[in-house]
Amino acid sequence: MAGINEIAEMANVSKTAVSFALNNKPGISADTRRKILKIAKRLDVKPRSKKPSTNTTVGKIGFLKISSHGHIVNRDHDVFIADYIYGINQECKKHNYEFALFDFLSLDTRSLLSIDLQDCNGLIVLGTELSELEVLRIAKFDIPVVFLDTYYDFLPHNFITMNNKDAIFSIISLLKSKGIQDIEMITTKSECANIRERERAFKEVMEHLLHPIVPNSLLKLESTFLGAHQGMEQILKSKRKLPEAFICANDIIALGCIKALKEHGIKIPQDISITGFDDLPGSSMADPALTTYQVPKQKIGKVGIQILIDAISQNSSLNGFSTIKTRVDGKLVPRDSA
Repeated sequence: MAGINEIAEMANVSKTAVSFALNNKPGISADTRRKILKIAKRLDVKPRSKKPSTNTTVGKIGFLKISSHGHIVNRDHDVFIADYIYGINQECKKHNYEFALFDFLSLDTRSLLSIDLQDCNGLIVLGTELSELEVLRIAKFDIPVVFLDTYYDFLPHNFITMNNKDAIFSIISLLKSKGIQDIEMITTKSECANIRERERAFKEVMEHLLHPIVPNSLLKLESTFLGAHQGMEQILKSKRKLPEAFICANDIIALGCIKALKEHGIKIPQDISITGFDDLPGSSMADPALTTYQVPKQKIGKVGIQILIDAISQNSSLNGFSTIKTRVDGKLVPRDSA
């Protein structure tokens, strides 16, 4: 009989997303849920009935998912966000907290006023697309808040995200070990603190490894698959000299660029190496399979809840509680594209 692994492979999603769909849990889009359940039905895998909980909850934690511009928090990254939610939900269960999901397409005054936090003891926020000003607006809620997947220096709030600097160092070190010197980065103009960190890390690491970056070595394309594909098309049509390797700010950009390069007869990695960031499920099935950096999403979600519960236990939002800013290491996943 088919199982979660087979369904995940056929649907091109993570095992976490399949688990959410089969257990009727929030955290994935309606389209993704329908696709998974359709495949499950074809394979005669029935959604599991939900067992009544015997635990007495001690409170409620809200998860605020906001898509400020939708260039990164979108369907392409549903499986990425689902892993965050899975880690958060598991940690909430461990500590007997109820989990509530608030999903918004924008952060405006109306959206903020519509969030019912009356019964919430704390709030964990997906900060992927949030600007510094948006973080400050949310931090005004009168309950403890932890911001996930973002990081801002100088703000007295709780942040947890991946270790972008060490990640970029590991990618550049891999390329350097293969004798590659001429490296450029493809990034995006979209608002995202993590991507800005990766840009700064690229400059610092290149200088650290005695390869100062040259002008125009940071290319900015759209962060969607279609936008990255079209942007790379324009670069190739301009006859611009290509480097030996492109480091892409995320997997979606990398996959869009790979498609355009292959369409122009450019071989990967023989003619140029490509790397991504995130290790989305489709990355391992790309042609060639994408070398990327795996972000420990479930771990970040769990640690975020631990920080939040610590703040809740001290019955404080900001006053009297030392805020925590932390980064979690992932690991480089070498494949065929570099």
